[in-house]
Amino acid sequence: MGFAAAGGGVCGDKGKKLKHHPAIKQILEGGTVIQYGARTLNEGGFQSIPYPVFPGGAIIGCSASFLNVPKIKGTHTAMKSGMLAAEAAFGAVHEGLNMETYLDNLKNSWVWEELRRARNYRPLYTKRKSPFTLKHGMPDHEATDVARLHSPIQYPKPDGVLSFDVPTSLHRYVSDNENRLKLQINAVNWLHCKACDIKDPKQNIEWTVPEGGGGPGYSVM
Repeated sequence: MGFAAAGGGVCGDKGKKLKHHPAIKQILEGGTVIQYGARTLNEGGFQSIPYPVFPGGAIIGCSASFLNVPKIKGTHTAMKSGMLAAEAAFGAVHEGLNMETYLDNLKNSWVWEELRRARNYRPLYTKRKSPFTLKHGMPDHEATDVARLHSPIQYPKPDGVLSFDVPTSLHRYVSDNENRLKLQINAVNWLHCKACDIKDPKQNIEWTVPEGGGGPGYSVM
């Protein structure tokens, strides 16, 4: 059995604790790590949805902040928004319509209503309902505080069986033609979690997609 180790930084540490939970540990024991990856979640939710239409295209899925934060789930909304965008594009090409129909159909879909209902989860960080739409108040980089003002979180050290440190995870070995282990480095498969750009207090990091469109070549994640 193989399993993929997801997560980096703080989220990775929380993931390590989860893997050692009795209910999860019994599933992973005896397995082998085959891939590792990380990603920053777009948790802005309903209040952070950008205008999703631009000349020649549309923004869909997690790029448009369609993640349902309480469920930590966005595959379903990403798929549905992609379907709505495709329908709008078809209409624009074959029926003389424009991509504005994507936004209109999105607002009339269950995606919009689901995200609207969960809109206050992140600002409140609770499941309480509110008749009002709360604002986030400030972007992430302005909410970043200096480390000396806070007590560090003590996470257990990785055991090398169920949990691993980042250097180990980033240097997974593969076999050569003679079935001997070798170090395989693919620059394009580096972890592009974008956290450096999002959390940088000075906002002097300009993150761009490598090679004009490349990214992690995950095959099982």
